Amino acid sequence: MSNSAAFVDDARRAAGRMFIDRGYRHEAEIVLSGHGDDFAEVRIALALLEAQARRQRSLLDTLAAYADPDFWDNLEDGTAPAADDRGAMARAALKAAATR
Repeated sequence: MSNSAAFVDDARRAAGRMFIDRGYRHEAEIVLSGHGDDFAEVRIALALLEAQARRQRSLLDTLAAYADPDFWDNLEDGTAPAADDRGAMARAALKAAATR
């Protein structure tokens, strides 16, 4: 089980809703009461949430780099990092997010 405690409750809620939707009330009660983290449904939900968070973090990191004024300011040699980048970081982040 992952150590991402921030996502465990969300994973439990997602798995619990799935159990309820499928008529498995007993399993839903176990998961929603904070147990059953070894259920495959909880582990799958947790893995999906963690993957989504990694994609979002990558995109936000790239956006933060573009938002940094230093990225656009000229360096001592008269060039700005943005002049060399020409969108490469954004393309790489989008490609990585699409393939994860």
